[in-house]
Amino acid sequence: MIYADLLRDQSLLIIKPVGTLHQSDFERLSLLVDPYLAEEGELHGLMILIKSFPHWDSFQTLLTHMRFANDRHKRIEKIAVVTDDFVLSMMPGVIRHFMHADVRRFHYADKEQAYAWLRETADDSMCDAMQAALE
Repeated sequence: MIYADLLRDQSLLIIKPVGTLHQSDFERLSLLVDPYLAEEGELHGLMILIKSFPHWDSFQTLLTHMRFANDRHKRIEKIAVVTDDFVLSMMPGVIRHFMHADVRRFHYADKEQAYAWLRETADDSMCDAMQAALE
């Protein structure tokens, strides 16, 4: 199952995969996300809260998951992977090779930091970087 919350006013999607993933999970996620993307063009951020490596109920569901990610990844600015799972902690490094988004990993206890990072705008990040360079 995938629990999802679209924070439209912040352009953030928070998902929490739990247990076995089914094709219907990605269909429901599409119904939530696709109208927003059609309206707004992109998501500022995606937070993936995940305690353990997910498993799919079938190979077809795994393919559906991959298609879902592939069809939307260019429309997501930032991805925060929030996990303590060893295998999943390597996910940002792998994702960076395939996705255009800025991807960072956070420990599960640091989900508030992940949320704060996702809420930063590109302008805020540039201002912080410029301020640091001037000091």
